[in-house]
Amino acid sequence: MSTVRIPTSGRRWPIVLIGTLVALAVAFTVMSTFYVDLLWFREVGLSGVFWTELRTKVALGVVFAMLFFALLYVNLLVSRRLAPPPVRFLTPEQEAVERIRMSIEPYLWWLLPVGATVLALLVGIGVSRQWQVFLLWRHSGGIEFGNAEPLFDRDPAFYIFSLPWLRFLQGWLFSSLVGVTFLTAIAHFFWGGIRPQARTWGDRVVPATRAHLSVLLGLIMLAKAWGYFLGTFDLLTSRRGVVQGASYTDVNAQLPALNFLIIAAVICAALFFANVVRQRWALPVIAVIVLAAVSVLLGTAYPAFVQRFRVAPQEFQREEPYIVRNIDATRRAFGIHDVENPGEQSYDPTVLGSDLEANSATIENIRLWRPEVLEQNFESLQRFRSYYEFRDVDVDRYVVDGKQRVLMLAGREVSQAGIEGQTWQNEHLVYTHGYGAVAAKVNAANSEGAPVLVLADVPTRAIGDAPELTQPRIYFGEGDPSDAPFVIVGSKTDELDYQGTSYRYEGTQGGIEIGNVLQRALFAWRFRDVNLLI
Repeated sequence: MSTVRIPTSGRRWPIVLIGTLVALAVAFTVMSTFYVDLLWFREVGLSGVFWTELRTKVALGVVFAMLFFALLYVNLLVSRRLAPPPVRFLTPEQEAVERIRMSIEPYLWWLLPVGATVLALLVGIGVSRQWQVFLLWRHSGGIEFGNAEPLFDRDPAFYIFSLPWLRFLQGWLFSSLVGVTFLTAIAHFFWGGIRPQARTWGDRVVPATRAHLSVLLGLIMLAKAWGYFLGTFDLLTSRRGVVQGASYTDVNAQLPALNFLIIAAVICAALFFANVVRQRWALPVIAVIVLAAVSVLLGTAYPAFVQRFRVAPQEFQREEPYIVRNIDATRRAFGIHDVENPGEQSYDPTVLGSDLEANSATIENIRLWRPEVLEQNFESLQRFRSYYEFRDVDVDRYVVDGKQRVLMLAGREVSQAGIEGQTWQNEHLVYTHGYGAVAAKVNAANSEGAPVLVLADVPTRAIGDAPELTQPRIYFGEGDPSDAPFVIVGSKTDELDYQGTSYRYEGTQGGIEIGNVLQRALFAWRFRDVNLLI
């Protein structure tokens, strides 16, 4: 019988090809995201913001990835070093585990660091998303708003800059410890430190493994205690009372419960640390069960009881001092705490004609229209085509009829969803911009109840002595970028200006150039649109 041998190179080339394609796809994805974002930031003169964001993301990802790698890898090495000698008589389940262990044991010298590195990279990528929270904390040194809140006597700057970062650190530490403890327990089981099939409880977890897991569980309890401590500051944004903020129940029931849970969690941690020497699971496990029960009773049931049976029957008397605190804090936040209370002053409610004439500028600019209602009027009166829409109504001041008047106005933007004929050319080459704006007086309506317009129609015209609109085309609006992620100008296709009229973009700025073939390829990969390339 003859033997046919397949060349080694013939077996490897598909793997090499697949690996190369995957590497190219990853590289193109990273480069397209990086390069296109950099071009956009450069276009608006904010390159410094781009590089600051990038540096912060990379630094956070690297630091926390290294921390998680060290935490996980050290514990895995410790669990391997603490592995007990193999037992002489194995159960069928233990024999299966032992066979698996023996088969991969020669590769553990690189499997452990590689596995820990992969998990650490995933953790680092997740942490990099907290770059804004980190920068707020990083650059908050010395910033104070003044007037510390009365409950914890802390400046409001602490709650805006520091507390979000501390919450993140606590959550990351707690979840990392839980994950590392879980993986460490699996490693101990793999190396024989945990034997579920043993006859007695003492033999199911060997002493060294029990000590190792006790330390990790104690650290988890300390992280939980820190979480309870940070949770006390959340009472200042509680919605339980009649006003947002710390209410009677929060201060007299929820806060004492959280303080008790902090102490209980610390005691649980101490019991786990003591278990390193005592080697008894009963007491710390009972303590954790008690902590869980107490957190439900004191953290949820007791505050609900106080709110229902102590606060609700006499709510004003209970909540009055906290309502006063809320009002005082609101006045200080708006900078009106030094304004005298109008209720303490006498005034004459009579309004004379001379008063109206003397304050005509103010009266003429009293706003009677709500933006939501006015937007609906603009849609029904001034949209004209299905591919136009009004995204928002803004308020600003302009000179009308020789006087400075407050006007409400909205741009007539292009709506890709309303284009007749959903082709790629129409969406990205033809319907590239909106046209014109609509402006109305804030204090007037005609006989039909419609707004009085001073800027309207397509082409846009000024009504009366209103300001002229010199450039009515809207290439950058307030719409959702997912509706029209990009449009292309300067192509061989004419753009639609308005019905029956074409236009070509005349600006020198306001966008980024697609450039050569490589740049087009990056753009095409970024937007997953091959038309940008061909």
